[in-house]
Amino acid sequence: MSDFDFDEPATAAAKKSIFAKIAGLSTKVKIASAAGLVVLLGGGGAFAYSALNTPDAVVGLALASVFGEAHPGFEVSADVKSATTNGSGTIDIYTADTGSLLTLKASAMVNEEQIGATLNVLASKAGDVYLNLADFDSLGAYIITSGLLPMETVNNARTALNGAWVKVTKEELDSYTSLAGDTNSCISTKLNNPEYTKKVQGEFVGILRNNNFIQVKKELPGVNGDRVFELGINAEQLKSFLKAAKASTYYQDFTTCVPTVSITDAQIDSITQEKIDEALKNESTTLYANSFSHKLDKIEFQLTDSSSNQSVKVTFKPLGDQSSKVVVPAKSTTLTELLTTLSTPTY
Repeated sequence: MSDFDFDEPATAAAKKSIFAKIAGLSTKVKIASAAGLVVLLGGGGAFAYSALNTPDAVVGLALASVFGEAHPGFEVSADVKSATTNGSGTIDIYTADTGSLLTLKASAMVNEEQIGATLNVLASKAGDVYLNLADFDSLGAYIITSGLLPMETVNNARTALNGAWVKVTKEELDSYTSLAGDTNSCISTKLNNPEYTKKVQGEFVGILRNNNFIQVKKELPGVNGDRVFELGINAEQLKSFLKAAKASTYYQDFTTCVPTVSITDAQIDSITQEKIDEALKNESTTLYANSFSHKLDKIEFQLTDSSSNQSVKVTFKPLGDQSSKVVVPAKSTTLTELLTTLSTPTY
């Protein structure tokens, strides 16, 4: 994933307000934007100790610590509560020299029935992708009883995916990309170039360093040895960040590949602190940092709608180096075999 992602389909018309597009920015971007605070710290001796313990400094150090690992691992969990449905999901992301592994675990209480499943997706350095499904029984039973898919298809999927890996080759992925159009290919080709990726990452680090828009609203009581801070967004810094980002290599290339997605200076200039505060009035962002090391423990994003009695809490946690969990499967079935299994009737 890029460090500047609008999280909307590439074909979406660029008629959204600036706040709709800002709201679509990926969690990774929102988290990474405060890391540049670290370089603002200076001095020595008692002054340095004091400076390193100010709220802004602790938050900056905590966010910067996320990117200190050679092979970082992350956990993103979500809890959704409403009057009719309670559900939770966890995404674990592990990185290594050989590739990356994403594990998605989801469960929900639907009509007083607990359903869930686990999906593993491993992307190898060679460009192949491996899929694996586990804990499928409750979800499979729900899909059958609700009539979403016939029993034969569900049973075939369980046989093909449950506990086994299915390999989708780079060539197969490329063919699906070409069928979907040139937009994805245009972006992915650039990002698959290590030198290009390193260049744009360096640009954004500098932009974030000079235009950090994450601010500490207040420090909350400590929890389990952590210092706790409520975070917000500074409108003027956000505007300066967006204008600087527009001049970056990646933004120019992105808008060339996807001309329908763009931000105008007029949209940026329309941002005010009042509009940001209004947009985020039902959302809170809380950061937990170790009091001694200042390393990030977790960040919580809480969204509450009192009118509908719904709430969503998303928690981000760094897991450190978990590269040993990224192992390219020695045995796997092909995509063709999977499709054949899914379409074969059972008797």
